[in-house]
Amino acid sequence: MADAAAKVFDAQPANVTLLHLFDMLGKLDHDRAREVLAEGGSKAVTFASASDPVAARALGVAVAGLERAYAREMRPEGKTRVMAAYATMCAWILPPVADPGLMESLNVSLEKITGAKVGFVAGESQSMQKIALMEWVEKLFREKRIAKRPALPPSVEQAVRELGGAGVSAGGVAQP
Repeated sequence: MADAAAKVFDAQPANVTLLHLFDMLGKLDHDRAREVLAEGGSKAVTFASASDPVAARALGVAVAGLERAYAREMRPEGKTRVMAAYATMCAWILPPVADPGLMESLNVSLEKITGAKVGFVAGESQSMQKIALMEWVEKLFREKRIAKRPALPPSVEQAVRELGGAGVSAGGVAQP
């Protein structure tokens, strides 16, 4: 089932299909399902816009599945793969988000599995929450929980280019 799901992610399926795939993969407890869940989450977030209610729900189900996958994963490379999926989701989920709790649930999940926090405030605007999610990307990279920063959405890359890249890291996050 996991191998079949992996092929479906490559085809960029409809958002409702993503919802069911993430639900199924999140319930399976074996290495291949966790791998496909992480890879699928990393792929889906690049083509499924969180401004769509069904896509936002699917991404929320993916976050819950990733949290379970991280807790169940025993292999160091598996944990790294799950953390890379989290980082990609943090980088690619852009406001406006149809589900106002999506970015918060992503933050809460990361807080739970890492035992750390960033400057995320649930009551702030989605733009400020997005900045806090980018802090997660940098934190995960600095702490070597991910091997490299994920690619950024084209709109974020464009904004970095327009700023001239001054004071901005390769991951697109402003440096102090």
